Amino acid sequence: MNLSQKKTPRAGLRRGALAQRKIRSKLLTSKSDLFKADYEEIFEARTQKRWSVRAEAAALAINAKQEETKRQNMRPTARVIKAARGGARALCRAGRFKWTKSQSE
Repeated sequence: MNLSQKKTPRAGLRRGALAQRKIRSKLLTSKSDLFKADYEEIFEARTQKRWSVRAEAAALAINAKQEETKRQNMRPTARVIKAARGGARALCRAGRFKWTKSQSE
């Protein structure tokens, strides 16, 4: 069954997962090892037509994306930000330091 011929909307996702599984079983790579690899490797791999390399590229791309979302989710919640802002405002009222609009952003 040729995976590249599948053109259903979810084919890409399925192919990626399959690629990850295939690669893990083949190379016994840990997830963190895949995280470390950089985008250049992916693009190099894309130019070659071997399935194993393309599988690796897919897995790397997926993991890179996951890392990115994880980094974005580390941002403190709106409530925390608001609380900090309120604290700063209160200090300003007490004359500790100048309140400028840039601090509220």
